Amino acid sequence: MISFDHTFLRRFLLSILTFLILVSVAQTKLYAGGKTIHGFVYNEQNEPLPFVNIYIKGSTRGTTSNLDGAFTLNLHQDTSLILAF
Repeated sequence: MISFDHTFLRRFLLSILTFLILVSVAQTKLYAGGKTIHGFVYNEQNEPLPFVNIYIKGSTRGTTSNLDGAFTLNLHQDTSLILAF
């Protein structure tokens, strides 16, 4: 009968699991990439504009400004933004 070392198996499986988690996190970071921008939308009187839609030009990705006119958006490259009321 063959003797089996359970400690080796646990270490091996833990190493594989750790590797898979690291690869998964690395792919997520690479895919997300780019820059995160934060901004505010104001009118001519310097009052915040809530609920303004901010889109990435040529894309369906975007966000909406909050009650204070603030927004955050992740960009993958240099691009233009489109604001829609």
